[in-house]
Amino acid sequence: MFFRSHASAVVFVTNHRYCDEVETNWKALVDSGATLVIYMPGSDYGATASKLEHAGLDGQTPCVIVSNASKSNQQTHATRVADLPSAPPMPAPALLLIGSVTHRALARIAEQIPCPPPDAVWEAEVDLPANAQGD
Repeated sequence: MFFRSHASAVVFVTNHRYCDEVETNWKALVDSGATLVIYMPGSDYGATASKLEHAGLDGQTPCVIVSNASKSNQQTHATRVADLPSAPPMPAPALLLIGSVTHRALARIAEQIPCPPPDAVWEAEVDLPANAQGD
């Protein structure tokens, strides 16, 4: 979730509320420049993308949906915020990671996007399947 040249902070937030609690301040989260990790993003990725873009996040920002993280049945789907509405529903429990640190995952899927240099220092490294689907 950290790649020092891309983000020096991470913010965890849930996308689900108990009743009608105070709405998440998406603008403050976007403005922080931190990697965003949305726990329990639900399957309406379009609504989440809309909130993020309305808060000022560039639709080309890379993101990755991870279902059943670290389990043998882990599934991942890498995309961009603008393309979240067409992302396939992923089984719960899931995380939605948003920010430039997910660029590496996108690069492995779409070869036209260059990866960070090999001497880059990663705090946490995740090996995603070449097609970012299934285990």
